[in-house]
This record gives sequence, structure tokens and C-alpha cells, in this order.
Amino acid sequence: TIPYYPLSDDVLKKIVVLKLNKIRKRVKEHYRADFSYSPGLVDTIAERCTEVDTGARNIDYILTKTLLPEMSAEFLARMATGQSIAAASVSLGDDGTFQYKIS
Repeated sequence: TIPYYPLSDDVLKKIVVLKLNKIRKRVKEHYRADFSYSPGLVDTIAERCTEVDTGARNIDYILTKTLLPEMSAEFLARMATGQSIAAASVSLGDDGTFQYKIS
């Protein structure tokens, strides 16, 4: 049996930043675009990962099931209309949902 101990908030935030930086790298490689995010995004994602059963694994779930599909849909919509993608920024709306600004 391997015990899993709860991670501190600081550690969860560092994991979120690492994962978001991987997304930054992918966006740069595939679209040659800059990717940025608000500091509040890191805090919110980390706050959503405090359950003992899932912990940091929930970070991947949030990013791969919510942020990435929504951002990809925005990218595809721009590409379908012939618009280029120079930069993408993710922040939080007043209702807690991810907000995307793509230029």
C-alpha cells in the first residue's frame, strides 16, 4: 500500500504552473503564438484540486476536459475564417469560467 498525502497549496500551484507552461510550449510549437494566463487562473485551478481522493490528478482533468477543448474550439473557429493566431490569453470570468482572448 502506498499512502498519498495531501499536497500543500503551494505545491498544487507549482504543478498548475508546470502544466500551463507545457500548454504554452505546445501553442508556441504548433501555432507560433504566445500563450499567457492570469495569476488568478492558477489559484482557481489549484483550489478546485483539494479533494483528498483526486488531488493533483484533477489538474490534468480540468486542463484536458475543459481548458484545452474550449481553447481549441476558439483556435479552430479563427482558422476556419482565415484569421491568424498570434497570441492567446486565458483568464477567469466573473462566474468562474475560463475566458479566452485570442488575437
